[in-house]
Amino acid sequence: MVGAAAAASLGKMKLPRGLEALLQGTRDPMAEASDEAVQALGMLGDRRAIPTLEAIVKNADGFYLDNVRQSAQRALAQVRAARSTRSAAARP
Repeated sequence: MVGAAAAASLGKMKLPRGLEALLQGTRDPMAEASDEAVQALGMLGDRRAIPTLEAIVKNADGFYLDNVRQSAQRALAQVRAARSTRSAAARP
């Protein structure tokens, strides 16, 4: 699993190849590490993270603490904003 510091670094570097490690990191049993992975997904801005982030917000299995779920809500907003910004930039 990705540690908290590693997750933060991956998010700041915005490396798409870090996506899978961050997605796995969201299930880290340490809340700090899963929270950092969630926040890093928001920074990464990759739309492929949306289903995982939505599942964290729903928390159907009760795995996530409230602070991680709140981070997932913010991360979803970041990913969606990045997506719409890219779409607008691609228009002539």
